[in-house]
Amino acid sequence: MTAPNSGAPVPGRGLASASAMLVGATAVLNLSMVLYHHQMSVRLGVGYGDLAALTGLINIVVVLAGGVGTWLTRVFAHDAALRGDTAAMLRLRRLAPRLGLAGLGMAALMAALGWSVTSYLRLGSWQSYAFAASTVLAGLVLMTARSLVQGMHRFGVLSASYLLEALGRATVPALLETAFGVVGALAGTTAVALLASLAALPLLWRHREDQPLDERDGGDTRGLVRDTVVMGLFSLLCFLDILLFKHAHGGRDDVLVGVYSRGALVGKSFLYVASAFMLVALPAFSAAAARGEDSSGLLKRFLGVMAGVELAGLAVLWFATRLVLHILVGNLPDLGAIAPLARGMAMAVIPLSLFQLVMLHCMATHRRGLVPLMVVVVALYWGALHWLANGPLSFVACLGSASVVLLAGGMALALRTQPEVG
Repeated sequence: MTAPNSGAPVPGRGLASASAMLVGATAVLNLSMVLYHHQMSVRLGVGYGDLAALTGLINIVVVLAGGVGTWLTRVFAHDAALRGDTAAMLRLRRLAPRLGLAGLGMAALMAALGWSVTSYLRLGSWQSYAFAASTVLAGLVLMTARSLVQGMHRFGVLSASYLLEALGRATVPALLETAFGVVGALAGTTAVALLASLAALPLLWRHREDQPLDERDGGDTRGLVRDTVVMGLFSLLCFLDILLFKHAHGGRDDVLVGVYSRGALVGKSFLYVASAFMLVALPAFSAAAARGEDSSGLLKRFLGVMAGVELAGLAVLWFATRLVLHILVGNLPDLGAIAPLARGMAMAVIPLSLFQLVMLHCMATHRRGLVPLMVVVVALYWGALHWLANGPLSFVACLGSASVVLLAGGMALALRTQPEVG
């Protein structure tokens, strides 16, 4: 067995400084997203419902594909922990042809579903769906680049990628929206994703020497399938309500759809508040698992910090609701209707945000039971939205209930002493 690489990153070493750096980078990115949605909300008017629905669809597909990204991060972190950056780079080169074929397959599938999705979401034009699909494909390129640098613990490069995305998102979509509306906003988002991928380019010309790789060391297809299923289920939990609400009320009450879309935008921003910690936690958990180390203590520390950040954000939203809404969605006449929805959505989403970290820990440490837990909760959640929910607040209540159940079940799995082998 190959000895661990002495230069590989050690879990726990430098994680605080890496987290702080990424907190700054992701904060800038989040501010750019605030500016983006503020601009789109004000400029598009009723058309913002189309953009919100397509954004939800993009997020579902990207998070589903993010299962591949999570698996890649774990694989790269495993290789780097045991054999250094060279092994991680070699792994990427070996996987590149298969990743390219997967991207082509995704493009063909989205093209085949184009008419059905456009009709189901009651979109104003098929062009907006086409550019949403292009955004997804650009996101796959960005996901692969970031998985590499994240797994190699190159958090400085990862921060640079987020800053490039922030710069582009604050400028390019707004310029194109002026001339092309929703289509322009989505085309600009596609361009921004490709721009942010450029930060990883310098790494592609390094570590060229070849060396043997053991396919058992993180290259298992079973883990890839599991990670993809888990991330797909999680994306449904995050965005299914937006799609079902748009389907149920779109065309006959577009004002209500706009209210719900804007309230969901504010509340679901809590999914991204603590994203910087998860970017550091996943490769740390994976590297610890590669060395056979227990990372449950690290999970508890990350959860404590994340919970503090989320509660601080909730306090700001609760006591300065109108200010937050004005910043995020503009000074609209229906802010009074959006305010209680935004508060409720935030409370419903916070347990789901914390569950993200628990979910990553279970995936990195091969805990059994995660997929069955999520399948059951998603099925019950879909049934509740479809058969029981009607108004906006009932949709929020269903999401909150599902979030709490998931967090409790996930913690029970994560703190078990006996992980799955392999």
